[in-house]
Amino acid sequence: MAHALDLSLRSYAAQTLRHSHAHHQIVLPVAGVLEMEVAGKGGQVAGCQAALIAAGRDHSCEASGANSFVVLDWTADDSDDELARLSDRAERRPFLAYDPGLQHLVSFLGCELRNRPVDNRGWGALLLSALAARTGAAQPACPRQLARAIAYIRANGQLRLGVEAIARAACCSASHLHALFQRHLGTSPMDYAAETRLDRAMSLLMESDESISAIALETGHADQSVLTRSMKRRRGITPAEYRRRLQPVFARA
Repeated sequence: MAHALDLSLRSYAAQTLRHSHAHHQIVLPVAGVLEMEVAGKGGQVAGCQAALIAAGRDHSCEASGANSFVVLDWTADDSDDELARLSDRAERRPFLAYDPGLQHLVSFLGCELRNRPVDNRGWGALLLSALAARTGAAQPACPRQLARAIAYIRANGQLRLGVEAIARAACCSASHLHALFQRHLGTSPMDYAAETRLDRAMSLLMESDESISAIALETGHADQSVLTRSMKRRRGITPAEYRRRLQPVFARA
């Protein structure tokens, strides 16, 4: 199959842009909320929801505050059933909800794109395949309250957030917030916040020379021991071990 892929990290201004292009495009959230209209259908890119923009479709977008999104531009023939299905989905339903596991990959790619060149073809093909696998069953769009909660969690990763604070930011009750997270993401608000803090901590361990104790405080953990226990339990590795494993990689770079 012949296809071209271009993977980038982009931020959007607080103004509406309306245009179309000859390639397909997928926009996935890293931070912030992007309001979009694609071929007359409105929705958000936030939390665990992407926008699928078919080639030639008019679309507009608007963001406020700090934001960043992984954007994949792609063209392909129709010989691959998975990608043909994804193209068809983009034509019919331009917003796609997906699971937190894929969001961890998106967040990782956002970090990589911010700091160094990446293998566009390899990572782009992986994203396309993962999204194509999620087009078989209809999934509900991400509700605005859930999108607000996720954006708040990601924007305040240096804080130890409580459920009540997240619920206030989302403009809903704590019980409704729990129900939204369970229904759409299969997890709780606090577990999602913990995983988000770990994503950020692991990025800093990879990107910076900061001490582990400083990274723990910067990512909302009470101290280094709390970060170590959380990372060992959730990711199967301690911060020190993770950093040691990275050293041979960067020594070869």
